[in-house]
Amino acid sequence: MAFKVVVPAVIGRYESMVNSLQEKGCEVLRLPAPEPGKPLQWTPELINQYFADADAFVGSFAGLKITREVLQAGKKLRVGASPIIGTENIDVDAATELGIAIGFGSAPENFLGVAEAVVALSAALVKQQPAKWAAVRGGGWRVEDAGHMVKNATIGLIGLGNIGRATADRFAGWETTLLAYDPYVSAEVAAKHGCKLVDMDTLLAES
Repeated sequence: MAFKVVVPAVIGRYESMVNSLQEKGCEVLRLPAPEPGKPLQWTPELINQYFADADAFVGSFAGLKITREVLQAGKKLRVGASPIIGTENIDVDAATELGIAIGFGSAPENFLGVAEAVVALSAALVKQQPAKWAAVRGGGWRVEDAGHMVKNATIGLIGLGNIGRATADRFAGWETTLLAYDPYVSAEVAAKHGCKLVDMDTLLAES
């Protein structure tokens, strides 16, 4: 029998999770889309239709908190997950009392998206892109400091968790020097991601 998993009507960039669940044979129950100007609200009928026999739920459920009432109705519920760092839209205390495990932040889009943004921002700052954009908007052409190449730059990463490691991996091939500060990561782990582990003072002074 396929596991039934409830997801919001719109799950945005985490749609890949739905695809993955379906590929694993799960039955995905997508909540109805709210009408314009009428936010979706829980009703006994809606709760019963989607949660009465659901095994799990996943999503941020913004504006539609997973309340104790909803959790209690899910007699088969064993796990729920939020694809973002926060669980503010889930009554975690109630879930704990009911024996429902709650996870969060597991979607690759979460940390990989931030890593991509960090690399893009780093390149933009090194190359003075904000100043160049401002000059063009103001009718100019050049700026006093034209910026530098990312190649041969020394990039410092404070923290080498999922985001830090993904950022370091994405700098591979840019011919940069990567320094990292993280008291919870070994030099061997840092080296696997092309980073030299240093103390905070060294990172701030050299990157």
